[in-house]
Amino acid sequence: MDTDISVWTAPAPVTWLDPATAREALTPLLGPDDGVDFLLVKVDPTNSHHWGPLYRQARYVFADGQELWFDAATAMRLYNVVAWACAE
Repeated sequence: MDTDISVWTAPAPVTWLDPATAREALTPLLGPDDGVDFLLVKVDPTNSHHWGPLYRQARYVFADGQELWFDAATAMRLYNVVAWACAE
């Protein structure tokens, strides 16, 4: 088995969605804690709040009228999400 990830390609391109669509698309998937796990996000590296990798796994929360994104690994809030996709 070839373990060199530099030659790996995704079986299909990722369809990135605008963060403005997250509330409508993800509301039906909200769990009892008002969140959705296992999302992929792309963050804006030019944003002053940027830290870490450009792409990451995230959690979306819609509670009390607020839409919030959190890094899945660190639980830190992401302020600079520019695109999202559902991880399958």
